[in-house]
Amino acid sequence: MRDIVGLYLNPPDKALVLCVDEKSQVQALERTQPVLPMGLGYVEGVTHDYYRHGTTTLFAALDTLDGKVITLCKPRHRHQEFLAFLNHLDRRVPAGLDIHLVADNYGTHKHPKVKTWLARRPRYHIHYTPTYASWLNQVERWFGLITQQAIRRGSFRSVSELVQKIDAYVVSYNLHHRPFAWTATADSILAKLQRLCKVINGTSHYPCSCVAASTAARHRRAKRCILPRNRPNQRNCECGQSRDRCCPRQPELTDVELPPKGSHRAAPAINFPRSIAYPPPDIYGRRHFQRRLGVIEALSPPRQTWKG
Repeated sequence: MRDIVGLYLNPPDKALVLCVDEKSQVQALERTQPVLPMGLGYVEGVTHDYYRHGTTTLFAALDTLDGKVITLCKPRHRHQEFLAFLNHLDRRVPAGLDIHLVADNYGTHKHPKVKTWLARRPRYHIHYTPTYASWLNQVERWFGLITQQAIRRGSFRSVSELVQKIDAYVVSYNLHHRPFAWTATADSILAKLQRLCKVINGTSHYPCSCVAASTAARHRRAKRCILPRNRPNQRNCECGQSRDRCCPRQPELTDVELPPKGSHRAAPAINFPRSIAYPPPDIYGRRHFQRRLGVIEALSPPRQTWKG
């Protein structure tokens, strides 16, 4: 990582730093209806259904010094297509400069034939990003730009039409190219990762937070004890603390305040005993418990009789 960040912040003399990657499975989607432009008072209209005419793979190399892009579209993204892009790149770059390639550790980039191609050309130096750190590759940011500005809102009747749209966008982008400003140092990135790992590895246990990652567990913690439903007689909570300390006992069933006779308002809140491990979803889900309490008749609206 230090090598890649060093190339961004302090590029070597008489050398080019190129960020290389591929955007695979670019779909040629044809919308069933024309896209309506955004206007005053309404947003852009795009249909949800489409016809899919195929895919293409976009290979790109971004020059970190001036922001120019070299691209090539291929139907697949194997090592054969990557080698074809490297040959295309070799014909486009100046002959007297060293080339530093920044790429992720995808298997295609490490194929033996690719390594042989690089070994035969000593001026090429490849730098692989760490695993799960493809965000270090600046061409990923350019892929986001072309997706937002040329591909996502487009409607293409064939793959060739999609490729023409991509080529036209690249020509227009190179006319007004601007490099991305990289400001983060390697030490700042590693310090941020260290703080993140410290928080992840040293997470303290909040009251009843032993299974706080689960939505259902958070819901049960907010309502009543978070002891598992299938183990109501367990003495210790999942965090290892005792049941009375970690999950204090909920108050037993209290008296229910009934609404006045003839009132149709919603049922009152009921504190159920701890043996009930799930809260009823609504008033209709509470009818079973209300029937057990003998208040179902008071909560039900009066029957309407037909008078002919």
